[in-house]
Amino acid sequence: MDGTTDLQEDSCKKLFGEYPEDVIAPIKSAADGLAQLEEIFITIAREATDDRNGFRNGHRLGFRIKRLAEAGAYLAFDIGNCTGHQYETMLQRLVEQGIVSKRGAV
Repeated sequence: MDGTTDLQEDSCKKLFGEYPEDVIAPIKSAADGLAQLEEIFITIAREATDDRNGFRNGHRLGFRIKRLAEAGAYLAFDIGNCTGHQYETMLQRLVEQGIVSKRGAV
């Protein structure tokens, strides 16, 4: 690393108490976690309307669960997409400045 890069890395460490890669790592974790939640909600929505789940008092038991799960999946996808994009943008800026290498990406 050159002097400028060392100074930038030191500044990040002073400002955030962590190295640049570690500062943006939680964003990646959030995006990954939300992608997993999206899949869970999609599965719940499918299971809620499965014919094996039956009826009670003339109403399909899974309809409300399905709608809630679909809303959860949408929110998880949307927030996950946003945080994933933010992570990629921040990572690219760190790479462009020579603070981290692409191979050293979180």
